[in-house]
Amino acid sequence: MAPTLLMTKLVDGGLIVTVQEMVPVREKVRVKEIAPDGQVVEKEIEVTVNKTVFKQVVRSLKGAKVTDVAGKPITEEKVAELLKKETVVVVSFWGDIAEEYRKPFKDGTVFIVFPPPVEMPRKEPVPIPAPEKPKG
Repeated sequence: MAPTLLMTKLVDGGLIVTVQEMVPVREKVRVKEIAPDGQVVEKEIEVTVNKTVFKQVVRSLKGAKVTDVAGKPITEEKVAELLKKETVVVVSFWGDIAEEYRKPFKDGTVFIVFPPPVEMPRKEPVPIPAPEKPKG
């Protein structure tokens, strides 16, 4: 899976990440409708629309691999220096970042690979009973 570019800043050991999220919002809109008598009637209705919002979340770097463009580990001190100001970093939540994704970036780019999300224990699916045959 391709990595993601995120705006980040390191504050008190926590990585502040700006993410975008689609949020459903109710809005009133004016629409035109044809009444049964053929007249055009304007009315106001409420609809749900999706809006993009930006929010900041804090992620811990605990367990994350932080590397440079060559894939070499970056020390905590160097990470703190590089992420003192808001900076674009390349992030993966699904495993190592392949070399072909690193090539376009210049020296000084920070790459962060977070541990994969914890999977919920899986149970065997409940079998679906066969449909009953009609009597008769």
